[in-house]
Amino acid sequence: MTLPRLSMLPTFLREWLGKRRFPREPEPDLVMDEKDQVEAYRVAGRIDGVMAAHYLYQTSRISQVVQGRGTVLDLGCGPATQLVQIAELNPATRFIGVDLSDEMLKEARDHAAARGLSNVEFRKQDMTRLEAFPDHSVDGVISTLAFHHLPTQAHLEKTLREVTRVLRPDGALYLIDFGRLKSLRSVLFFSYMNADHQPHLFSRDYERSLRAAFTREEFEALAARCLPPSARLLTTFRIPFLVVLKTEDRPLPAPTAERLRSLAEALSPRYKNDLEEMRLFFGLGGFGPDPFSSTPPVAVAAKQWMALFHDAPFRRRLPVSTLARGARALRLFVRAAYWRRRVERARRAEETARRRHRESEAQALERFGDVLTGELGRLKGPLMKFGQMLSYVGESLPAPVREKLKNLQDHAAPIAPGRIRQIIEAELGRPLRDAFLEFVDAPIAAASISQLHLARRRDGRWVVVKVKYPGIAEAVRSDISLLRFVAPFLKGLLNIGNAKEVLEELQRLILAECDFSREADHQDTFARVFADDPEIVIPAVHRDLSTSGLLTMDYVQGERFAAFAARADRAAKNRAATVITRMAVTSIHRHCAFNADPHPGNYLFLPGGRVCFLDFGFTKRWSREFINLSKTQSLAALNGDLETFGRTCRALGYTSDNPAFNYTELLTLLREGTYGTWLEDKPFVFSRDFVRRELAAMGDFARRCGPFRFSPDHIPLHRVYWGHHSLFADLEAEVNIHRELVPLLKIPV
Repeated sequence: MTLPRLSMLPTFLREWLGKRRFPREPEPDLVMDEKDQVEAYRVAGRIDGVMAAHYLYQTSRISQVVQGRGTVLDLGCGPATQLVQIAELNPATRFIGVDLSDEMLKEARDHAAARGLSNVEFRKQDMTRLEAFPDHSVDGVISTLAFHHLPTQAHLEKTLREVTRVLRPDGALYLIDFGRLKSLRSVLFFSYMNADHQPHLFSRDYERSLRAAFTREEFEALAARCLPPSARLLTTFRIPFLVVLKTEDRPLPAPTAERLRSLAEALSPRYKNDLEEMRLFFGLGGFGPDPFSSTPPVAVAAKQWMALFHDAPFRRRLPVSTLARGARALRLFVRAAYWRRRVERARRAEETARRRHRESEAQALERFGDVLTGELGRLKGPLMKFGQMLSYVGESLPAPVREKLKNLQDHAAPIAPGRIRQIIEAELGRPLRDAFLEFVDAPIAAASISQLHLARRRDGRWVVVKVKYPGIAEAVRSDISLLRFVAPFLKGLLNIGNAKEVLEELQRLILAECDFSREADHQDTFARVFADDPEIVIPAVHRDLSTSGLLTMDYVQGERFAAFAARADRAAKNRAATVITRMAVTSIHRHCAFNADPHPGNYLFLPGGRVCFLDFGFTKRWSREFINLSKTQSLAALNGDLETFGRTCRALGYTSDNPAFNYTELLTLLREGTYGTWLEDKPFVFSRDFVRRELAAMGDFARRCGPFRFSPDHIPLHRVYWGHHSLFADLEAEVNIHRELVPLLKIPV
């Protein structure tokens, strides 16, 4: 049985019991003509798009109303994703879609032509002045989520009067739009509840739409004055999130109803749940039976509600002193140890209580993950980076804990919007409105060093503004001080013989990451180096809106790693992994530099096999001599040349005082693990099992042959190896790294 999402309850109660309503904020643009906006709405309406369930449900309701009608007019048809679906289900009806956006109409015509439809046409027309349509010339008028684009209530009244003028006396009506909510918190909740799998521009436009919505009372008053008496006003249950003005339903032919049910079955599980929730909330709002009644309905008596993490509290300040962060880190250790013990206790539960054991273990793991994610997300800085790494290379962690830690990749606890605005204005030395035409308060990502927001420049271009957390450099120094304090324990625990030198290199790299001027230089360099590679995309930096604490760059709309991994086919995954590999090996072995932060949040996947690379703060630059020495070591490993391998390892700093250590064993370890992925000229198949074996073998080697000293300059390389291997394992990718890497190894820089 499918139930609505539980965490909508606070939003539901806030809207149901609230008294005051925020004032309407009209849409800044009457016409949506930007290509990015058109594309965002086109993608959202696909069978796998975030609006798939909404469109299908409204298609079913509209089909019931317009069934058997001759000509039906659609006001504000947009890219016609909805209208084309309706026209396909009602081939005997002629549909006319009108819109003011040339880009939307072009997309609509292309979409209808691609579907081979002959019963739908499109015209450029203002819905407030339907001059091309004589009185009583259409049998039905429909509109879905278009009225909130109107500037004022007077424009809405003119539109409804035009609807009545062109409609025949017994005509059909189905007009649906957002109803204005009471709280801005509710607006942000609904706008960004699906932000992890919908385009950022769509989320931003969704927020603007909810802010621009008219109230239920306004619709009711205007309907009484302007529409035929046969039009009824209905809303979603208790909260008028959606307001509908409609005439009576007509029975659907059996083939049409069956087709709707088959379309519902084709939805992914996520969107099937969305469809069931819509059936519930519209059903409780007074709507009659829908065509999906043969599918299992949501249990109304359960009354569980929807939501995601966007009601999480904002943080106004970071703990930055060594004492405060030390206390936080100690608290994290104690709490983590407690919940880890709970997990172990659950695992030792009696066989006679297996079911309770599984429930207890799951709850303890869930809570353990929440504790780690919450504490590390609040601390930010290096400790949060450690959590990010665990989310994709922490093979020893239970899967539920790793899943929780994935939130640290780009969804950590954000800094409050007001504080972010203050930081930007201080960095730029001018009011935010003078720098940006529009600034979206809800972050598109919140990471370890910075928080990212969508904004629009005064010239209309969309950009991403990366804002450094206040006090983060001091927090980094405090964390490194803590790590230096425990360095002797690290030496014994991890068998690292030169832990102090490793920590010093980490501090240098992470502090450099806090300087966005340096990051801008790195990003420009990589963009220039890969300008001629059609599959590698690096956003351009906007220098006039960037400082040492602020980095503004082009907005690139792409698919995040989790969504890509869930959707893409095998060939697309293999191609993406190859592009990521090529970017890494070319950067390192031709240009002696790399942005060594390969966690999943730093990639966007674009059409045509392109990959967008983000975050160039953790960039390491090496000398030519060092890279050439590393190449010699790698070629020696490829050829099994133990003498050269041992000599170059010593020169690179890989040594140990342990008599058990020998380079033969190290060479075998690398050839069977990390280097084994590229020794042969054929695709290597990555898997989680391989990553587990690779990391386990490294740990076993360190225990037997340590304390082991390795080159601090190689820290970024190890991060790249294990990071990429984990990413490719999650994609189950097959990559011929040999073909990308070995030719570069043979050419000195």
